[in-house]
Amino acid sequence: MANHKSAIKRIRANAAKRDLNRYQHKTARNIVKTIRKANEANLVAGKDVAMQIAAMNPVAVNRDSVDANTIERELEIGREQARAEGKPDAMIDRIAEGKLQKFFKESTLMAQDFVKDGSMTIEKYLSSVEPGLTVNGFKRVQLG
Repeated sequence: MANHKSAIKRIRANAAKRDLNRYQHKTARNIVKTIRKANEANLVAGKDVAMQIAAMNPVAVNRDSVDANTIERELEIGREQARAEGKPDAMIDRIAEGKLQKFFKESTLMAQDFVKDGSMTIEKYLSSVEPGLTVNGFKRVQLG
């Protein structure tokens, strides 16, 4: 428990120095992500995005920030599933690529459907708040 407390203290110290928003989820998760240009609307958007992170547990901000090992693992899972379903060898790589695109949509923050309004992604939601508003990064700490 001491390690978790020190992690929270470091996050709070970093939040005080930079444009960070914090959100403490009821199930003892602490989410920190950066949104530049602080004003009232952006702070509300920041909390909404932090709740999104708590609810949907994205692996990265966007597809460019997903590490190569994760991409290769997801492609291999897609290939294995296609083979198990008896798909022709010529289609296996295309099927795996399609499954990878689905992974990006479901598992990267900016491409995820916004939990409060499923008609838009997080990227579109942030642009509706302020053009050019984006998430620079996030840190998700789960206690217990």
